[in-house]
Amino acid sequence: MNRKSTITVVLCALFVGIFSGCIFSQTSQKPLPLEGASLTRVSHELLGEQLHSNMRAFEIIDGHLHMLLTTDVTPATGTGSGLQYWTKPLDGDAFEKHYFLSDKVIGMANIVVDPIYTDDLFFIFNDRTNESFRYAIMERFDGSELKRVFELDNTSGQVLNPQAISSQDGYIHIFVPDRTSSGQDGIKWWRLNIATEELERLNDISLPTRGARLYDLMYDNGQIIVPIAINQQLHLGIIDTEKLTISTQLLDQFKSPDGMPPRSINLFKYDQLGIYLLTYLRPASFSNRPRTGLVGEVVAMVLDADNYKVLNKKVIGGYNAKEAVTHYMKSEQLNDRMFAVAFTSVDEIHHFHLTGVHDRYTKSTLAVWQVDGSGNLQLVCEEVTEDTRWDQVLARIDDSTFLFSYNSTTATNEKWLDVMKLELETE
Repeated sequence: MNRKSTITVVLCALFVGIFSGCIFSQTSQKPLPLEGASLTRVSHELLGEQLHSNMRAFEIIDGHLHMLLTTDVTPATGTGSGLQYWTKPLDGDAFEKHYFLSDKVIGMANIVVDPIYTDDLFFIFNDRTNESFRYAIMERFDGSELKRVFELDNTSGQVLNPQAISSQDGYIHIFVPDRTSSGQDGIKWWRLNIATEELERLNDISLPTRGARLYDLMYDNGQIIVPIAINQQLHLGIIDTEKLTISTQLLDQFKSPDGMPPRSINLFKYDQLGIYLLTYLRPASFSNRPRTGLVGEVVAMVLDADNYKVLNKKVIGGYNAKEAVTHYMKSEQLNDRMFAVAFTSVDEIHHFHLTGVHDRYTKSTLAVWQVDGSGNLQLVCEEVTEDTRWDQVLARIDDSTFLFSYNSTTATNEKWLDVMKLELETE
């Protein structure tokens, strides 16, 4: 090789190295936290073993904690035995506990409230006692007994992951996504009259493709804001609760090995900043089956609240393929500019869905981020531990304090309830 050729090869190699380094820095470089910010664990309470809760299973209402639990979780389905309702004042010690449906296998149990029209709570969940004949169910709870107000079986499509929300006009809207649908009738839609308990079937919500999943919903000034996950896409649905119409727009699309949709979606509004913020898991590096749980990147997306345009989209967890993030993640709005997020990282492969054995976990992260009106995101602080966690749930207490519930990745699956406080140094 002559001198000219050697120089050319070296320059090409340097260019490739620099170019690759730039790409790597965009995807794997961790942000620096703010100086003087930290998270303090105020309390640490063991709730029990083999207890499971869904990401919207905690509500704090008038100074009381309300939560739904199941027991003896089956890893492949995320379902457990029976339905338990626990409640206590935030400043109290003992839980009041209610036990229901002990002979049923329950999944995806969430709490729905409407403090304007009723003090009752509504529990929406899946009955998966018979996997070939599943149900989406909503029960009304008056403080002592359950009353069934909605039930849909799977004869006309899959009924997993039902969700509901109050429209603050005397109705609760119920949504049942069908992951197996081609998309034309991807989400079935009802509304329940709270006073009369009459159900009204509304138009099906059509989607571009299959795989529909729903997570967080928000009521906002006559509209229900609905993030909709479908295969390799994230959409935003805006429902007019008076006209009973919906418009949708594409927010994100990506490639995932088996066409998986985004998961674990949370939605907040920052009124003073004029923005919405979404966090979600974007499947990035691994297939959901057969060898791994769903893993990928934690993404924060900021939208203009007036026109829903994307102001910013940033990866805030799972920065590279060696530290993928499981879908046991949750986010919660903390104050008028911050949110907390919890997730767990694994080293490429873990088999929990197939075996029930927690393995390959590397660390768990609890972080606080802040956002401004332009959509810029800044890490405030984080707690990273090798004592890994799953089944994480967050619930805001006040502008600097929140509840953090999670399970240890042990054979007995101990469930903990911590109170966390954000500490900021002031000059």
